[in-house]
Amino acid sequence: MQHHDERSVPSEKQINQWLASLKAISDSMAPYTLMLSPKKRMDRLKPRRGGDKISTLIARLAKERELRISRVSPEDIEAHQTRARRLVRVKFATTVLAQLVTDSVMASETNAWSSTTALYSALRALSRHDLELTRQLEPARKFFALGSRKPKPAAK
Repeated sequence: MQHHDERSVPSEKQINQWLASLKAISDSMAPYTLMLSPKKRMDRLKPRRGGDKISTLIARLAKERELRISRVSPEDIEAHQTRARRLVRVKFATTVLAQLVTDSVMASETNAWSSTTALYSALRALSRHDLELTRQLEPARKFFALGSRKPKPAAK
C-alpha cells in the first residue's frame, strides 16, 4: 500500500468518487449483509472459541442421520459458516481501511492543531506592537485562555 506525505490533500472530486464507490460496494453487498441494532447485537448468541469445528461436526452427524428439526438443518449450518468465512475477509479489509482513514484524520487534525498553536504564539508576540492584530486575535485569546472551558451561563 502506497502512502503519501501527510500534506497531500484529496480533492472534493476524489472524496466524492470514494464515497460513490463505497456506496456502490455497500449496495452490492446488501443482499448478503444485515445491520443489527445495538440491542440485537448484544442479544445474539455468540459462538465459543473453536465452535466452528463443533458446528461442522454437528452438521455432518445430523446430515448422516438425515436429522431435521423445525427451522434448523445441517445445510443451514453449512450456509451460515460459508457466509461468515467469506465475509470475514471483507471485514478484515474494511477494518484496515477504517483504521487507515481514522489514523489519517487524527494525524491531520493533530498537525493542524499543532500548527495553529505555533502560529498563534507567533501572532501573539507580533500583536504586542499591533493593536489591530490584538483586536483580531481576541476570539483566539479567549479560546486559549486558561480556566474552565465550559461556556458561562447567561445572566438572569
